[in-house]
Amino acid sequence: MRAAASPTADITICAAMAHKDKWVDVAKYLQSRGLCVGMPDVTEHTAWAALTPVEITRQKGRYVRQHLAQIARSKAILVCNYEKNGIQDYIGGNTFLEMGAAFIYNIPIYVLNAIPKLPYTDELLALAPIVLAGDLSRVPTNV
Repeated sequence: MRAAASPTADITICAAMAHKDKWVDVAKYLQSRGLCVGMPDVTEHTAWAALTPVEITRQKGRYVRQHLAQIARSKAILVCNYEKNGIQDYIGGNTFLEMGAAFIYNIPIYVLNAIPKLPYTDELLALAPIVLAGDLSRVPTNV
């Protein structure tokens, strides 16, 4: 499944690549409801082990820049936050950065599960996310 080819997505998914199987299913569900869904490009895979640390940093920077540009063209974002590293509803550094970009662009931020208890929970809450409590049907089809 490729990221939305449209210059504007109704909603862009932000999530850890570790949970790709879960959020690809979320994207399919949202598409079945008529939404144009942007997401990280899952067709491109980098063999990290073959790269030097400098090349890995550059490649990850390209991925971040590409996804932030996609967010800027979106009407909303959906953070698919699942358990990771033993933390329920985890929101990591990249996803937090993506939420910050959406906030700066005044783009609504939907969060699939609860806001996690992290050292930066107050900052996450300051971004005024709309928590869906696991209910994807609460994502409006006219975002």
